[in-house]
Amino acid sequence: MTFHRACTAFYRTVVAVALPVVLYGCGGGGGAPGIGADARSPAGSGATRSVRLNNYNNWWLEPDNPADADRVLEIVGRRDNVVLPERWIGVGPADIKAINAAAKVYRVYTLMCKNTYDPDWNNPSDTSALSLPIPRATIDKNDWWLRDGDGNIAKEQWFQWYVDVGKPGYREAYLAAALDRTAGKGFDGFVFDYWSYKISGDSLPGSWFATHPMPAAYPSDDDWYQKAWKPFIEYVMTGLHKAGCRIIGNCAGEYGYTNQMNELQRSLVDGVIYEQWAVDWPQNGSGWLPGSTVERRINSFSTDPLEAWTADFGLDGNDPEYEQKQVAGLAMYYIALPASQDRRSYHHHKTDRVFWERIWDLDIGTPAERAVKLPGKYFWSRRFTDGIVLLNCEASESISFTLDKQYHDLSGGSFSGLVTLEPHSALVLASH
Repeated sequence: MTFHRACTAFYRTVVAVALPVVLYGCGGGGGAPGIGADARSPAGSGATRSVRLNNYNNWWLEPDNPADADRVLEIVGRRDNVVLPERWIGVGPADIKAINAAAKVYRVYTLMCKNTYDPDWNNPSDTSALSLPIPRATIDKNDWWLRDGDGNIAKEQWFQWYVDVGKPGYREAYLAAALDRTAGKGFDGFVFDYWSYKISGDSLPGSWFATHPMPAAYPSDDDWYQKAWKPFIEYVMTGLHKAGCRIIGNCAGEYGYTNQMNELQRSLVDGVIYEQWAVDWPQNGSGWLPGSTVERRINSFSTDPLEAWTADFGLDGNDPEYEQKQVAGLAMYYIALPASQDRRSYHHHKTDRVFWERIWDLDIGTPAERAVKLPGKYFWSRRFTDGIVLLNCEASESISFTLDKQYHDLSGGSFSGLVTLEPHSALVLASH
């Protein structure tokens, strides 16, 4: 993987005092009985659907569509995996599980990034909504900032400041704070962002250290990994697992295409998020990825032994090709599914706010066969029990496919016989 993961810049923050290490454990809050929801029965919709969903990258509890203002929480609750930032004041696992008793609910934190827009940045007494569970006052007191060779604090952007996970006391404070802030609230575990086993090149802090000297304590990436990153993640993730928490790592490493550092990260988590999916990172223009990259990712996602989510941060709602890209992204997910979808879920960015796409309600059933790739082409087809999925990732070639019967798309349009897919396009069709 690269570290050009969309850091979802809207949402990075830090807070929590350096508490003694007491393992409180996940769960404990429970949830009221509610409407169960599996891959084919979204809570509250009365319909069936074929895709399991998460809400990663929805950082604000506000609707993308103002018409949904009165049912935002119900829309969130349709997901199978729900990520709750602390900024969703007053919303906890019990609220989600009252809507969807089968949902897994996670608290989300960054591992090494503090944001200047956190409420405690200018008001130390306000630690109500933190994205990194250690407050600025504690970081300042212990000088846990990541400083370059000139003594400057490393920053991703002006509002995103990095912390040094190798500083004495940081890992202990982090574990204690994460557990303390979620104790007894009913969370199933944590989703962690800002994984960075190196600090130069294409890493998260890489842009800073491209123009500033490396830290005195870490003159090389190997020094950072051995002295800071590896001890930190081993300590924190092991402690959380001992407390009974599940752990999902955003961009913690794709299966089969990782180095030994990513393999270590993957060994410490229960699941990973593929935050780049069908399109490129926003800073690269959110363009179509090469067919070879799509093929690699399909194979990786399909065979990943860990739980795996998609997030597709580059898929933005303001993109003129948004509709085409979102259909292609969902089709790619359907093509990449293993035989069982139990440990998979889909989402894409679109916006930092809560939204729902009608295509997610198009019921095509479950996979009826393995995906078939057209020899020598980046074109896939896959039949489902109640539909079919076609995906053309060729850069400039249209490809035709003969349907075995009549199908319809989300809008009710009818498809049968020979259909032709233009480059970078897909069809998700239902047969009933």
